Amino acid sequence: MKRMGVRDEQSTKMSDAQRTGLIEFNLRPPLGVEAPSGLSPRKTHEFALDASAVGDSKSFYAALSGAIQAAKEKTGAELTQWRDAAASAEGSKEPRKAKDEDDEDGEEDGDEE
Repeated sequence: MKRMGVRDEQSTKMSDAQRTGLIEFNLRPPLGVEAPSGLSPRKTHEFALDASAVGDSKSFYAALSGAIQAAKEKTGAELTQWRDAAASAEGSKEPRKAKDEDDEDGEEDGDEE
């Protein structure tokens, strides 16, 4: 499950709201898939938006776009490592029996004219 959102947090030390982008995922890899080095199947990332961009819509959306790009790169890299780990686990299994070429064409012997 992946979730992304923007969160406003009030702080007694800050007069303005701090805006952050949040991405959370909780993977359930197949049995036999080992976690890639340094990764956990459950992860939450927060990406701060530039505080100076809060007042102006154009600046806010530019900052939001930057935070989304950073989130995409970070989570994309992590999910790719998980995909590769799952593919490696699948590759170590016994391969499926290949279909006969005639079966793939859907033709039976003797039907050709």
